[in-house]
Amino acid sequence: MGGRLMNGPQEFEGLAAIVTGGASGIGLATAALLTERGARVACLDLKPDVAEPLAGFHADVGDDDSVRVAVGRAVEFAAPWKRASPSAGS
Repeated sequence: MGGRLMNGPQEFEGLAAIVTGGASGIGLATAALLTERGARVACLDLKPDVAEPLAGFHADVGDDDSVRVAVGRAVEFAAPWKRASPSAGS
C-alpha cells in the first residue's frame, strides 16, 4: 500500500474545513494537516485553545444548539466549506 492519501502541498488552497475535537489529539493533527495543505480550518472543541492560523470555537458536540452556534461563527470565519472532520472524542 505505501501510497499517499494527499495529492500535494496546496491541494486544499482556498477551501475551508470544520474539525470537531480540533484542539487536541487526532482532531488537532487533522486540522494541522489541512492547514499545511492550504485550507482555512475552524476547530470546534470544548476547550478551543488553538494557535494561529487555526481558529477555535467553543462547541459541545453533544448539544445541538452549541454546535449550531459554533458552526455559525465558523462560517463567518471562512467559506465556502468543503470538508468536515468529526474527530471529537477520538
